[in-house]
Amino acid sequence: MAVRRRKSIKFTTLMQKKLLIIFLIVMTLLIGLSIVIIQKNVSKGYEYSKAVYDNFNYSSRTIPARRGDITDRNGTVIAYSSKVYNLIIDAKVLLSDATYREPTVEALLQYFDLDEKELNDYIDDNAKRKSSGDKVDSYKRMLSELADKDIEEFSNKMNEKNSLIKGVWFEDEYKRIYPYSSFACDLMGFASNANGGELGIESSYNDELSGTDGRIYGYINDSSYEANRRNAINGNTVVSTIDYTIQNIIEQAIKDFNDEYGSKSTSVIVADPNTMEILGMADYPVFDLNNPRDLTSIYSTEELEAFTDDEFKDALYKVWSNYCVSSIYEPGSVFKAFTIAEALDEKKADLKDVYTCDGKGVYNSSTILCHGGDGHGDITLSGALTESCNDALMQIGMMLGVKTFCRYLEDYKFGSKTGIDLPGEENGLLIDESTMMDVDLATNSFGQNLNVTMTQMVATFASFINGGYYYQPHVVKQILSESGEPVKTINPTLVTQTISSDTSHTMREMMRAVVDYGTGGYVHMDGYSIGGKTGTAEKAGRDKTEYVISFMGFAPAENPEVLVYVVIDTPDCEEYNTSWPAQVLARAIMEKLLPYMGIQPDNADYDADIYLDADKLDEKVVKPKINSNPVPDPADKPSDTQTDGNNDNNDAADKPGDEDETPAQTPAAQDETPADTPPPEETTAAEQ
Repeated sequence: MAVRRRKSIKFTTLMQKKLLIIFLIVMTLLIGLSIVIIQKNVSKGYEYSKAVYDNFNYSSRTIPARRGDITDRNGTVIAYSSKVYNLIIDAKVLLSDATYREPTVEALLQYFDLDEKELNDYIDDNAKRKSSGDKVDSYKRMLSELADKDIEEFSNKMNEKNSLIKGVWFEDEYKRIYPYSSFACDLMGFASNANGGELGIESSYNDELSGTDGRIYGYINDSSYEANRRNAINGNTVVSTIDYTIQNIIEQAIKDFNDEYGSKSTSVIVADPNTMEILGMADYPVFDLNNPRDLTSIYSTEELEAFTDDEFKDALYKVWSNYCVSSIYEPGSVFKAFTIAEALDEKKADLKDVYTCDGKGVYNSSTILCHGGDGHGDITLSGALTESCNDALMQIGMMLGVKTFCRYLEDYKFGSKTGIDLPGEENGLLIDESTMMDVDLATNSFGQNLNVTMTQMVATFASFINGGYYYQPHVVKQILSESGEPVKTINPTLVTQTISSDTSHTMREMMRAVVDYGTGGYVHMDGYSIGGKTGTAEKAGRDKTEYVISFMGFAPAENPEVLVYVVIDTPDCEEYNTSWPAQVLARAIMEKLLPYMGIQPDNADYDADIYLDADKLDEKVVKPKINSNPVPDPADKPSDTQTDGNNDNNDAADKPGDEDETPAQTPAAQDETPADTPPPEETTAAEQ
């Protein structure tokens, strides 16, 4: 059988031309369509997208992070965040069905203190928008900071089966709580959801405390909900160095003092001199951390109403300011310890050196008086400190010279920040070495005409009694995770050595004598070894009306475990121009502080390598403590007829009848009546 072959079809040139034409036509149409789509997307893409997504409700809610706690060194919580709820009305959902409005509004008014008119006006306004095709407002916060108990009954009602309560939900939020109100307010600072940490530890450690918010977001329609979730990361816990009990002791003593006397400000720092951990820091007046803008406890209603906006802000910042780190002042005679330490370390002075105090010194034509005016006569180096002799200190200052004196100021970190982990620290104010005159060196030697902060004074003084080691002061010791795991430990930071260990030993003995035999007698406590130095500085203006008075004390004197610094700006009492008020406050603190810290009474007698009597340089201090001055009763303080209230005999500035003085250049001379003299009511001149 013959096979029939199929005739092949040839792809002719004509066919190729036709196919090419078809291809070109199709490509042209596709390109044209693409151009039209692009143009439509550019000009009306939003409208088309909106038409699609109008069938969905977009949901995006923040999951707030919980701000970390702040605790004292022993774990007592002094700041924490508590969950609260904001009542939200969603008009879009509420108006999506006519049956929802009445039961929802009825339940809202039944369980919450809402303004009925405000609620209905909001719903009516959105109903009009919906009917006119405008966008409905789907979010309105009606109430804030509701607790669990506030929303429980409504939530149960809303979640009942077949409930018609719709368009209501509760937004999670955290409220910062300070359980002890004004406790450590200047040190703590406060925090808000809007601004985060403000002031104090809340500000310095805001990044550690704040955490990171999470979020739930996605689109939802009648049949499905595609949600994405990013969980919140809660903040860390900050463990401070302060001790709750020590802080309470300080604050109660400050309150008692100001309730009885009063002052422009009263500030106290208690620190561990061996690490410069701050165990307590307090300032007067105080404010409520839970309501920091409420000044009704400080100002009367009439005063507050009379404030302009700027005056009210100034009043707030004044109250919020932490005097211990943010205020500068002239330190007064506490600074004499610093000058004497320099002289000992530089071998410019010896314990057997004797100085002659004739009651005054003349420098650059300015006469500067020693307290009392008549002079101390021959006095030893230790006697100059215990009796707080200005004349001897000025002589020591001249022996040191400007260059050496200014070098030690730099070593002591005056004129620069200590680096304490608190905001708002000031540098202080010093006279530059290039412009310092003899009169400046003389007055600086006993603590006037230079400005410091309390933190600077405490950090440097601590080095004098701990062997010479300057540690950076700090108020936080550890950062913990939410679960309590250590994240970071802040160890003591050794910055420099200010004086030798031998000089430090000598300074401890000399300052113990200040309390036992000298101007610090009101701090003496039977059985305890306490060292310290008193100070009084006349404030700028030198009109003998306002003084900053202070006491720096430590215990035990031989091996210090605690350092207490009291500074009172303008005490409102008869002894306002002596260190008596500061000593009274310091003693009130130490009477409770030392037993709490387990510092036991030690030997009443001691043998010190110091000499107090210029006529007996072969006799060291070996006698028992002779100071046992009780804290005087306010009724026993001197009257104007018993002492010279103007204290003109103590002051270099504006002293009548002395033509050699230059008031504009000469600060008030200063210091205390020695404590081994008769009690204040029998004195003839108070310290300045």
